[in-house]
Amino acid sequence: MKYDRKLPVLFTGLIVIAFSIILGSCLKDIRDLTNIRSAQIEDDYNPEFAVPLLHANISALDFANKFEVDDFIRIEEDYLVTILYKSNTWYGYARDFIQIPDQQYHLGPLTFNTGGSDSIRVTSNILFDENLDYTINFLDGEETVFLDVKSGILVLNIVSSFPRSGQLEFTLPYAKKDNFQFAKTIPLDYHWPQISIQDTIDLTGIEFDLSKAGTTYNTVPVKFAITLNQNSRFVHASDQIQITTEFKDMEFNYIEGYLGARDIPYSADTLKLSIFDGTDASKVTFIDPKLKVNTYSSTGMPIRVDPPYINSFSKSQGSLQLTGAVVASSIDVGYPKKTEIGDVIFTGIIADKDNSNIPDVINRMPKYIDYDFIVHTNPDGKIYDNFALDTSFVKVNMELELPAFGRSEEWIFDFPVKVDPIDFDLKIIEEAELNLLIENEFPVELAIQLYILDSTETIIDSLLGKNNYLFAPATIGADYRTISTTTASTKILINSDRIDHIGNMRKIRALVYLSTNNKGQDDVKIFADSRLDLKLGLRTKLKVNLNDL
Repeated sequence: MKYDRKLPVLFTGLIVIAFSIILGSCLKDIRDLTNIRSAQIEDDYNPEFAVPLLHANISALDFANKFEVDDFIRIEEDYLVTILYKSNTWYGYARDFIQIPDQQYHLGPLTFNTGGSDSIRVTSNILFDENLDYTINFLDGEETVFLDVKSGILVLNIVSSFPRSGQLEFTLPYAKKDNFQFAKTIPLDYHWPQISIQDTIDLTGIEFDLSKAGTTYNTVPVKFAITLNQNSRFVHASDQIQITTEFKDMEFNYIEGYLGARDIPYSADTLKLSIFDGTDASKVTFIDPKLKVNTYSSTGMPIRVDPPYINSFSKSQGSLQLTGAVVASSIDVGYPKKTEIGDVIFTGIIADKDNSNIPDVINRMPKYIDYDFIVHTNPDGKIYDNFALDTSFVKVNMELELPAFGRSEEWIFDFPVKVDPIDFDLKIIEEAELNLLIENEFPVELAIQLYILDSTETIIDSLLGKNNYLFAPATIGADYRTISTTTASTKILINSDRIDHIGNMRKIRALVYLSTNNKGQDDVKIFADSRLDLKLGLRTKLKVNLNDL
């Protein structure tokens, strides 16, 4: 018989796809119509086909996939489903807000006393011995006592008009590399008309005691021992040596002391709640939502976050700011002590129904939650045991927990789906009937309004009414667990008057109405081990006589 493989296609495109949208993972199973070979023909002269299309067993996690929250599902010990939303994590790295500016220092001019003469002959070496304390200037008033350099250079620019060669012994008395005091000998080779030398020293791995053995801060003692060798040339009163010392591109492995008071730049952000995106409802109530503000610090200094600004936006009900005792005060972030270098200390606050208006914020069904923070370092003044590694950070994020515990009055979901044109002769179909059998363990009831749209997206037919509930809620006990399931059978008849509409169909639009027990008046819980068992069958009647084929 030449119609046996094509007959179910238009109904697959019309009704079954709509159900597949509701049931998420079922689409592949519905389209697998290889069992059409088992169709039963009851009357060869007025043929009818009965085909089983689908048998699916759906859990709460399958529904979660539809609403793009399956990656954020947590199953509690009692199998209660909790939806989790996590914000982007903001990082404030110590290396970004504790910076060592380039430093430049000058020594000279160093001159030789000629006793009032313009020039004299000096037959011995000329010596200069200079001990200086250079002060490192930071951007935010830091007073540091120790610095382990990750990278950076020290540049010495030496200019001498003395007509003599020699050498410079450059020493950092309070700096060590590999546990040895840092020193370097730099040759000073004279070439008329002067000595002009630039020497670059790699500071990687050098450790600076900036306290000068505990007596000060931000101090780099330096020693210049210059020897100009004797020769027969005259020394002039105008001869001089000038040295410029530059610390450039300095970054730290570790820094210690008072590390400044500043506001760390923070970028406001938005948390999108996909569960409310594209939905509408008379009322949705989550009984015990929680919003967590999580802070972490591996930077060894006091940090304070001002009372966080958290504001929701609902398409239907506008904005509402999170308020309450929990967000009325600043958050003092815990931080590691010197015995805990490298550790990360967690500090968190939780906004719940007892200390905030978080139920009101969430039950307005917001699409977005905007949030902003102001982060301060050393808010209570100078503390000299601050420290930071180059990897140290402060980070802040938010988590929204929505336990599936509450109620809903007509939670409405709108599902538009494109349908390919039907390349099948619809005139041979007299009528068709879809039979849907559902066994429900969930404490929810569901109705559906199903529309057929043409190429201009005009509604040309509707197959179900809002009052046609596909299934009623299961009965639950005092612990919110299912006591008994409900079973419902629905038949959808497509008669000859609707065949033309099917031929012009280009899109299906399904409006799904979901309410919890007692039309959304009773609180319920959704458990991960609850199931919805669905069976879908098709019966068709053709306008053909098989004896004519």
